[in-house]
Amino acid sequence: MALEGEQRDAESPTVAGEGRRPRAVLPRIQAQPAVEEPSGEFVAAAGEGADHFGDALHLVRAASDALERMRARYREVETYAAQQADYYRSELAMAHAGIRDLQEQNLAREEAIQRLEAQLRAEVEQRRSL
Repeated sequence: MALEGEQRDAESPTVAGEGRRPRAVLPRIQAQPAVEEPSGEFVAAAGEGADHFGDALHLVRAASDALERMRARYREVETYAAQQADYYRSELAMAHAGIRDLQEQNLAREEAIQRLEAQLRAEVEQRRSL
């Protein structure tokens, strides 16, 4: 039973974090042992065709490019957020103006109703007195 479950797991590989971009595979830099020169100074032993400075420079440039892309994306997001904030502020201002207009209309209607009620009472009193 347990073996069947393990076999199924082995047959169906699962990808952790589906939807994510794969991580860049960077070359591994292995430390080379230092070699003592006859003069008494230690010098890093050169590997076969290994250009560690070039590899490190390549990695630094790649990191710099990635950082610049991140900064550009940050600026884009910041600009978009500012535009969205301006849009919602203007929408809010329009909503406040609309509410204020409705309140003024409501007050004007209430005043008209009170005037009509007062006029109706005056007419009723006038008819009673006749």
